[in-house]
Amino acid sequence: KMEAAVLAFLLCVCSCGERAHGYRAAVMQWTPAAGNTPAETAAANVADYEAYVAEAATAGADVVIFPEGSNGFLLWLHSLYTLDWATARDELVSMGEVIPEVANGAPAVVPCNSTSSSQLKALSCYARTYAVTLVSGMVDIVPCTKGQQYQGLACRDDNRLLFNTAVVFGPDGAILTKYHKRHLSGEVDYFDHTWELHPASFDTAFGVKLGIIICQDISFQDTSSQYDGLVDDVIFVTQFSNFPDVYFVGQLAQAWSWQHPGNFLVANSAAGYWAMGGGVFLGGEAADFYFNASAQSARLMVLANVPLSSSLVVSGSRDAPPMHPVGQIPQEAHDEDCLLFGLVNGRCTMLPAIGASSKTVFASYGPILCSFQYSGFQIFSIFVAGGSSLGLPCSRAC
Repeated sequence: KMEAAVLAFLLCVCSCGERAHGYRAAVMQWTPAAGNTPAETAAANVADYEAYVAEAATAGADVVIFPEGSNGFLLWLHSLYTLDWATARDELVSMGEVIPEVANGAPAVVPCNSTSSSQLKALSCYARTYAVTLVSGMVDIVPCTKGQQYQGLACRDDNRLLFNTAVVFGPDGAILTKYHKRHLSGEVDYFDHTWELHPASFDTAFGVKLGIIICQDISFQDTSSQYDGLVDDVIFVTQFSNFPDVYFVGQLAQAWSWQHPGNFLVANSAAGYWAMGGGVFLGGEAADFYFNASAQSARLMVLANVPLSSSLVVSGSRDAPPMHPVGQIPQEAHDEDCLLFGLVNGRCTMLPAIGASSKTVFASYGPILCSFQYSGFQIFSIFVAGGSSLGLPCSRAC
């Protein structure tokens, strides 16, 4: 305990002199490991965090960010499809915990002070031991009874609501906030979500106010813009599905940071080219970025010095920056995606030929305007969702 206290003190002393110029972020690119059971999976992954949090703290990180589903709960989704709804929900409950209702650190809740073991306690103790702000993916269990409402959502028949959640801890181990993913994707059958907007922002010990969004929330204007004018920077935690050359997290993050005020910190899975890519984006440019098209899985951190957003000079008349390169995607990856959409030859464009119709698609967001005409194709739904809200995925076709 004494050694941990000394380490925390030294880290504070080393970083305080740099606070006036910004802060240091450790953004994890993280592939969870699967255990024998859902509960074992969650516990093992959270236990694995500590070595990385310690490394980040030694490197001077003020904030350490793990991605969506970082304790492994998204790994189990594929196995849940064969189960009945109630059993599937029970599996997720075994990976989750009741996360207290805390907004910007109030009321003060420090799970590290608890005498019982839990994911929350472990995360809280990591944050306190290494004096960092810590962000992790979790399953939030909200107990309820029939007829009860929570954030405009009616209680389920199993007397609980389950949320895909990001939870944040301060350097004293206290919970700062939690954020529930609003726009669900592959987990829609088992998790709950509300149509009400509930942004989760929090003040940090290093003087920057942060907000959080999760994965598909970036593809919808309500959630992707919910912090404009309210925070300095935004954290994006995700397990993002890339479609090479058309819908890529690096391009999307770059466009977000160009269009919105502040810095954009992206923590992602690193399971392979199809779910990889993250870093720190500043004013439309990648300050630091990781993507390895040939990697099958990885656990690493992107460390970057993040300037105060007030120091960024943003002009409303700027041209859009060139898209961040996707990287050299292996041909077999293109072939796999093309087969998924019914094509056997050529480079997959996510627009498989099925008919003779002709249509023009428009997408706009702020100063970004994009349009293209196609015939004999069917647009894949996620492409339309992303294009209609951000106007980015169609940019390579324009």
